Amino acid sequence: MTDCCDQNVSRSEKTAICPVNGQLYPSIDIRTVLHQIARPWQKSLEGDYFFCADLNCDVVYFNQQGQTFHRSDLRKNRAQISDLAESICYCFDVAAEDITSEKLKEDIRQFIIEQTRNNMCACSVQNPSGKCCLKDFK
Repeated sequence: MTDCCDQNVSRSEKTAICPVNGQLYPSIDIRTVLHQIARPWQKSLEGDYFFCADLNCDVVYFNQQGQTFHRSDLRKNRAQISDLAESICYCFDVAAEDITSEKLKEDIRQFIIEQTRNNMCACSVQNPSGKCCLKDFK
């Protein structure tokens, strides 16, 4: 199935080590960084950026030139980035607390699948990781 997630999310093989936790992470599309950080016009963005997925690390994005963006640099303190770690779908603002029954879970899941098929998602800019959340919706 071709969907907006496949079309919008950059699939890079580049990786780099987070300067804080020392773990290896994949690169991320610059569009994601631009849409996630507060006041991007005030920042100098250069090189490739990488997404630190460690919930215990304050770094969210970093590059190999030594620039880092922390949780406090984001527009919103989004999930995967700490206290809202129960977010399920960033494009359509679905959180774990929204799922109060198996029926509702399936209804939401089907809604997200349909919107994704219709190219209505925006994972590359809404999700801090830049990845489609559909695979995580279990």
